[in-house]
Amino acid sequence: KNVKRTIMVEQAVIGQGYAGRVDHVCELWDGRIACTDPKTQDTKGKAFTFYPEWAVQLGAYAGAISPMPDCLLSVAVNRNPKAAIMVEAWEWPKNPAYYHDIFLGLLKYWRLANNYLC
Repeated sequence: KNVKRTIMVEQAVIGQGYAGRVDHVCELWDGRIACTDPKTQDTKGKAFTFYPEWAVQLGAYAGAISPMPDCLLSVAVNRNPKAAIMVEAWEWPKNPAYYHDIFLGLLKYWRLANNYLC
């Protein structure tokens, strides 16, 4: 109900030395462009858990999309029959580039640790 229009779905993207497949990019009714990633969980009656790694993954996708989306959204979907949905907006510090920079730093470390230097 918050999505005005879909821009891309399951689209391959290429970033600075990496590639991936973004699940969903859309325009929200407030005009912002959002990069979204659905995650399924079996909550067993408990609250959804949102992991900071999800924001870094979204930051990688966002950095490979031009122009960079305005916001990053993780969408948690409960696997049990009483399906529930909850959205986490990764807004601190309100800049998707922040999470993209974290991803690039981790990518550099991975390359060093695995002797995969370009």
